[in-house]
Amino acid sequence: MIGASSLPVRRDGGRSAILEHLVALVFALTVAGYPIAGLLSAGFSLPSEAASMPFRALVDGLAVLLTVLTLRSGRMRWPALLLLGLLICYLLRVTWDAHIQGIERADTILIFFIAVVLIPCFSLMVGARVWSDDIAAKWMLIIGGIVSVSALMLDWSGLATSHSLTQATGRLSTDTVNPITLGHVAVSALLAIYCLLSVQMQIKKKCALVAVAVICLVCLAKTGSKGPLVSVMVAVFFLVAIGRVPWTSFFLLVCLGAVVFGVYGESIIDRFLTIEQDESTAIRIELTRDALEQIASMPWYGSAFLELKSQKYPHNLVIEAMMALGIPLGILFLALCFYGVFRVFQLQRQRTKTTFLALIFIQYFVAGFFSGSLYGSASLWCALALLCNFPKLGRINEYRMQEGSIQSSPARIG
Repeated sequence: MIGASSLPVRRDGGRSAILEHLVALVFALTVAGYPIAGLLSAGFSLPSEAASMPFRALVDGLAVLLTVLTLRSGRMRWPALLLLGLLICYLLRVTWDAHIQGIERADTILIFFIAVVLIPCFSLMVGARVWSDDIAAKWMLIIGGIVSVSALMLDWSGLATSHSLTQATGRLSTDTVNPITLGHVAVSALLAIYCLLSVQMQIKKKCALVAVAVICLVCLAKTGSKGPLVSVMVAVFFLVAIGRVPWTSFFLLVCLGAVVFGVYGESIIDRFLTIEQDESTAIRIELTRDALEQIASMPWYGSAFLELKSQKYPHNLVIEAMMALGIPLGILFLALCFYGVFRVFQLQRQRTKTTFLALIFIQYFVAGFFSGSLYGSASLWCALALLCNFPKLGRINEYRMQEGSIQSSPARIG
């Protein structure tokens, strides 16, 4: 490892608590916050840049602040260094495609990747040691709840003037926020609610969480998106595998889900039943075939960050990594993802409080095989960055003793 002395904090842990909220807020905004800007644009008939640019500036400003406050004491483990190197290689790939190959929109995507993925990812990497699972779940609940409520209100009120996909397919969306994104934000909020329901709290608070869970389930059902539903199912299997299932909360959410999908889930159920005739599935199969041909044409260094025939990403992050960076770096990306899976199970065996982070990583790791692009998959990159640089259990205890707060909050980190 490389690093310096630990971050100086007050004996009462005040600065440490601020950093825990800051790293949780940056993570939650990066994973679930960007649809807020899109929904604002749709609701007030604004150009998408009018809301998205200030929002990106806000997230990047918080990320830079987190980096400044934690960089001096940050330790970079070797998996984190490999991940950082891979991100830089991808940055160079998109830069080459923008300025040498002249691929259309590549310069815009380059700026998007830096702002939405690279800056938050690095800040979370260096701030991994101040991670608090409970605080992160609370922030995700707030932001995911805002997105789910806003999307449903726009749909039911008719205020959104740009929702052509909803009109054409019946799937909840606007022209600035697609149904897959809304579905995944709803799933992230549901995972946060699940983790928070297992914490001791007053019955009134639990009832409020259940009410928000119903809203998120309705949002998920109305998006009609297969990927988010598959992701949450795999997350449930993970909870069963590690034996971390409070069965009362589990059956409550399952029953709520069954009721909600019985009322609002006709679209998504039909898409699963008619998957062979689903147009989006056929398009993705064709994109995958063309991307594999592109990999075969330039296997070592990659050819472009987009599939050149369609000028689209192939909706599978591993195939896309090999297409953009070559097979060796594509295998490195897959190896780092599997290291994240290994780290998830390792941290659960050590009884550390990282269940929410584990669930978010699993959600977006599974999602990466069905949809999304490397330049837009900030959720996966950021969850993986935290796992790659998360301190070992012995290091966690050492940090707590150095910060003088081990007696007051023995389980706050990890």
